Amino acid sequence: MEESRLKPMVENYNPALFQEIYNKTKGLRIKLASGIDHRRFGVDNDEVLSWFDVKFIFAYNKYVHKHTPDELLGYMIKAMQFFKCRILRKAYTNKYSQQVVEFTGNEHTDELIDDPREAKTYYYEILMTFMKKNLSDNAYELLDLKLNPPPYIISRIKDKKNSLHKIPADLILEYYGLELNDRNLRYIKLLNQEIEDAQRMARSHFNKS
Repeated sequence: MEESRLKPMVENYNPALFQEIYNKTKGLRIKLASGIDHRRFGVDNDEVLSWFDVKFIFAYNKYVHKHTPDELLGYMIKAMQFFKCRILRKAYTNKYSQQVVEFTGNEHTDELIDDPREAKTYYYEILMTFMKKNLSDNAYELLDLKLNPPPYIISRIKDKKNSLHKIPADLILEYYGLELNDRNLRYIKLLNQEIEDAQRMARSHFNKS
């Protein structure tokens, strides 16, 4: 699922640190993989578990030189938990009824779109493609969560009309299975700030197009 994004191991690769973090998150990866209905993807549980191994390598390469070993473990745990929610969201949408097809259109195409509903979908896909390129995986997942709240979130928000795009941080942490503490609240705040920065970039980019 993430294989195409893998890159060679980072410079100054520390095998001992990699093995230590890998071993410490092994139980978590097994637990997260077991919570996914592998039959929806036409694979077995070992295949799903391998997705988490690939995600582990990708996230490790991304975070290892940005954080201390203790911080790295926390970021790796969050990455695994976010990844599970991403898989579950894919599993229960029409996208995975057959296969996932990513939008790869030209944002400057001159094709005429007559149906307003098609136009809305078309420009939404363009925007989300831009956002995906400019956001970290977890920030993009949080953005998608806000734009397309799952039933779990919707059922816990009383004033749905006014609050769906202002989902409380504690509810977000609950959904992702993260502990409610200051450290994780700051993490959600950082992701929200990353989304806001990308939105400003998008407005500037498309206003010039």
